[in-house]
Amino acid sequence: ETPVHAEAMAFLSRVYEERGEFDLAAQSWRRLGETHPRDKQAAVALRHSRELFARLPEAQRPPDPEQLLASIDRLAEGQLWQEIEARLSTLDTLVLPEILVIKIRMKRGAVEVRRGRLTEARVVLQDVLRLYPQGAHLAEAYYLLGTVYQRQNQPANSIQVYEMGLAQPPTVPWTAKTLWALARLQEERQELARAFDLYQRLAQDFPTHEQA
Repeated sequence: ETPVHAEAMAFLSRVYEERGEFDLAAQSWRRLGETHPRDKQAAVALRHSRELFARLPEAQRPPDPEQLLASIDRLAEGQLWQEIEARLSTLDTLVLPEILVIKIRMKRGAVEVRRGRLTEARVVLQDVLRLYPQGAHLAEAYYLLGTVYQRQNQPANSIQVYEMGLAQPPTVPWTAKTLWALARLQEERQELARAFDLYQRLAQDFPTHEQA
């Protein structure tokens, strides 16, 4: 990523806008913010993109829910929380298949963890587990909830939740992350035999994991 590229994209966006090509301008401003989330112009570009899209006829408005969802991790790198919240709120208004609804709720939980908003994260993740007690999302949900409890200095709850995560079918990378987190927690509590078993399982089942 380079400031020069970001400036070029901003220039192009302004040209589109001056020409009255608001659909292209909106897309270009959005692309600037998504491609360069740490650039000083990113937050303004994304906000202006939303404003332009709102002025377009319904048929020209974006986007595909999968595309919106996929953009969130990138935006989080630049801590563009206002834009992320706007996108999640947009997704919440759509009628979507259950599998996408779960992904959106999980993404919201992950964002709250990343922001350090632990109470909000716990509520979101507990709701996901209550409303959707089966599915491929469980390993991630238990890992994130265990992380929340650990950061809230509730080791007993954290251990219980991590263990529930390990009871799910193995899922990359969440099972490996859970093994590592739980092993470290047990080691800190001087539960060395259990910690050893977890480290050993991590090395055997996930030999390419960064902590194996």
